[in-house]
Amino acid sequence: YVYLGQGSVAGNDFKIFDVSNPLRPMEVSGVDLTNTSNPVVVSGRYAYVGVNNIAGDEFRVFDITGLETTSAIVHSLEA
Repeated sequence: YVYLGQGSVAGNDFKIFDVSNPLRPMEVSGVDLTNTSNPVVVSGRYAYVGVNNIAGDEFRVFDITGLETTSAIVHSLEA
């Protein structure tokens, strides 16, 4: 999988792609962060994303288990 953080006006800012076929990467999940994200770091079943926000920077942790299924859902963990 490839985990991508990007800035966008609308849509998913944190995207996950299945690259098992490098010629046809497929987006399998994503989350709209409403702001620009910094690089994504993945460790085990969690993805760690820093988010640039006008009110103050944020740090978000996402549970990325279940990516091997076609119905992957990324969950944000609340403190």
